[in-house]
Amino acid sequence: MKVYTLTKEVAEQNIDELLELHNLIPFQNWTEKDLLKEEDSERIFKDKWKLSSVCTNDNKFIGACFAFINNQTQILENDNFLYLHRIAVLPEYRFRGIGSKMIKYTCQEFYKIYPENKSSGIIVSTPIKSTNSYNFENAEPFYLKLGFEKIGEKQYDLKLDSILKTTVSQLIQ
Repeated sequence: MKVYTLTKEVAEQNIDELLELHNLIPFQNWTEKDLLKEEDSERIFKDKWKLSSVCTNDNKFIGACFAFINNQTQILENDNFLYLHRIAVLPEYRFRGIGSKMIKYTCQEFYKIYPENKSSGIIVSTPIKSTNSYNFENAEPFYLKLGFEKIGEKQYDLKLDSILKTTVSQLIQ
């Protein structure tokens, strides 16, 4: 297995495989445009193509971590924090440390780009409850095991998300 940076070129060349992987995430149904965009109405996805990572096994994408610098939200004291936007691992490869490896790789890349920000925060949002009968695997325990702490919840139409945080330095020890 190999973890490496997901560049825009790699994403464009492997769009169908990455979309299939991404859309395993509960409540997500991205299109090519969604996967490749670099901003939305709420924020700019700063350094998305430097901080996102993928994991492959025999040239097959088995995991993806879409990340960027979020400087549009007042969640943490420091407005420039690493946001783990989406993380997906194929079901048959889960519970093998792939998600952890991608997150740690992303943190190391962040530290290479921003060495002065080793203590910067990392935020992730993950569904913990569905408001309809949609059944999904709750990933909150995964993040808690990595050292994230829950700082809040956010209600959406179809789901309730847990908001968790940690620091870059905690994950690159």
